[in-house]
Amino acid sequence: MTEAATQLTGLILPRGESPMIGKEVGKEVRDGVALFFQSRRTFNPAYPYAKGGSYRFVRFVDGQIVAGLQVMSLSGQQGIVANVYCHPDWRRKGHATELLGVAREVFEAIAFDDDRSTDGEAWVAAQTEITAAADTRSVPRPR
Repeated sequence: MTEAATQLTGLILPRGESPMIGKEVGKEVRDGVALFFQSRRTFNPAYPYAKGGSYRFVRFVDGQIVAGLQVMSLSGQQGIVANVYCHPDWRRKGHATELLGVAREVFEAIAFDDDRSTDGEAWVAAQTEITAAADTRSVPRPR
């Protein structure tokens, strides 16, 4: 496992235990999606790159976190997907896409960070295609 991949496993650690994020607030669930985030009270200056606000969407299955998606936002309205990780045993089951869908419900606009792996590039391309197809269906067609 590469160093970057090892660091990304922090996205599937319990609330507040990710060394790349630090202290977080939010409620865990047994099954479904939870949101952990840094509040002003929990911000840790040792992690200055998360200064604007880290929002970690996590997918629980039977009490275990199987996937995580981190959105960074200065405004709380527009976010950048900075990191995505899914446990190898749970990949290709739609968990990361589900987390992105929840993030899109929370933020008015979502963009993707340009720094990504080959797998990340393929996932972003797939999400872009899904979004474009959905946008096409929702736009009234001229008659």
